Amino acid sequence: MTTLAPDDHRHGTTNGYSNWKCKCPLCRRAWADYVAVRARERRREAMGNYNSSVHGQLRTYNKGCLCGRCQEAFEQRQQDIKAVRTRVSDRHECHQVAPVGMSKSDREGFICNDCLDKFQAWLRSLL
Repeated sequence: MTTLAPDDHRHGTTNGYSNWKCKCPLCRRAWADYVAVRARERRREAMGNYNSSVHGQLRTYNKGCLCGRCQEAFEQRQQDIKAVRTRVSDRHECHQVAPVGMSKSDREGFICNDCLDKFQAWLRSLL
């Protein structure tokens, strides 16, 4: 819904899109161009401000660096997260914390405090 008059000089500007909520093709194009330029600047800034010793880290990737080493760090982190999720779903069943009288299917997912401590320590080691 356009809130600007059709002959308003703010059409085709980021101001028209973001402040006046105009979604006409001209304003949408101006906003898309702005976002693309800003993303390129962030990537360039991220790659230029870091020396080679910090490339290959997740934080550098999150800042916008798309070099091969930073992308590999991101992919490794994704694999680690997937492994954690798999291990959580495959963990053994502990009956120490399950209320008495629960059926076996209802106890699924409960773990004892010892196992929880081990699991949390393992998660911290990934960070």
